[in-house]
This record gives sequence, structure tokens and C-alpha cells, in this order.
Amino acid sequence: RLESHVAWFGEESFFGNRLVKFDINAEKFHEYPLLTEKARPHTGAIGPDGTYWCALAHGNDPAKLASVDPETGVVKQYNWPEQATTPAHTLTLDRKGNIWFSGSPSGELWTFDVSKQEFKTYKYPIPTTFPKGTQQDLEQIPGEPARGPHAETYDVAVDNEGMVWFSQITIGMLVRLNPATGETKEVRPEGAVSIRGITIDNDDNLWFGDYHGHRLGKLNVKTLYIKFYKAPTSNF
Repeated sequence: RLESHVAWFGEESFFGNRLVKFDINAEKFHEYPLLTEKARPHTGAIGPDGTYWCALAHGNDPAKLASVDPETGVVKQYNWPEQATTPAHTLTLDRKGNIWFSGSPSGELWTFDVSKQEFKTYKYPIPTTFPKGTQQDLEQIPGEPARGPHAETYDVAVDNEGMVWFSQITIGMLVRLNPATGETKEVRPEGAVSIRGITIDNDDNLWFGDYHGHRLGKLNVKTLYIKFYKAPTSNF
């Protein structure tokens, strides 16, 4: 993630296991080793105070988040023993500076209150059948027993009204969560095979990738109107 003259990233491989700050003006890297082995830093974001936060994707450790103080270089990790076996994934921050991130492949949405240092789970009601034409449907082997539907939360974004959006990759679904009520609303883009990355622009458009459908989608979060864009190259 980029802010001013500094870029942050995580070395996700088991052998890297560190967060890195790159000073663009000085052209220098600063490395910050994580506190547990094979933590697998995944997606990060910069908080209002400049702290760099990162989700940890190692699925056999209670550490789910890590942070680096940009002034002191102090690294902290935040344990969640109840979710020790489930890897964290992508991460974003809301207007209050609190963290929303995905507990893939649990299908859940997670949040972390930065001031209270408390985790919370939002469970998504998984559909009773998987939609036709989605990744789950296409992966079903003819003649084999049908697998029950499951959801895999992938990316997370917060719109300008404070609603939290997340993608469910294997069922090609977008879901909106109202943090105040816990209510969710599903949006199923027509023909979407699987949805991974999402982001929201200043005009309240949610952009998403129909990963296996090889399309870019735009959803207006207020009207729920969806438009697709197909790249001129196949299987991009």
C-alpha cells in the first residue's frame, strides 16, 4: 500500500515472513520480521495514524493480525485463539480506523476494534444450494456425490455510507453487511463464475473481478446496477 513517499508490503512466503517499508525518495527498504514463524503476511492497509496493519494467512497459529509503528518500528501481533486454525486473508479499514478482514475459507467476515483490541465474527448465512454456473457448480464432478455449498470470503471494502462489502469467491456473490444491525444483503451478478478482488471508488461504485469469468464488473452500491467490461484479450 502506498502513502506519500512510502510503500508497504508483506513477504508472504514461508521464507520471507516479514513486513517491508520502501522509502521511495531514499530508495531504501526497511524490513520488520514477524514474531511467529511462517505467519504469512497477506494483505495490508495504512491506518489513520500511519500504522501499517496486515492480515496473517498462516492457518495453524492464533496470530491473525500484525502491525508496525512507522516511527519506532515496533512490531505487534494480535492473537485470536478461537480462530487459530483458520487463516486470515484480505484487510481494509473503516472510517473509524477499525479493521475488517476475511476469514477465508470459513465464509465469515471478521473485524478488529483497534482501541479495544477485540475481535468479532460476522457469520454469513450460506445458501442451501450453490448457484448454477459458479465455480462450485463447475467443479462438481459428474457421477460423484454432490458437495454441500460452502462460502469462501475473499476481499473486503467499505463504502461511503459505512456499509461493509465482501466477496464470496466460489459462489460468485457480493454481500453487503450493515455493521449497525448485522443484516446482510446478497448481490448475485448475472453470470459471475467467481469473485475475488473488490474496491470502491469515490462515486460509490464497487469494482470487482469475475475471476474465472474473465470480466471486470462495476456495481453502483446505491442502485445495485451492474455493468460488465470484457477485456479485448481472452482469459486475461
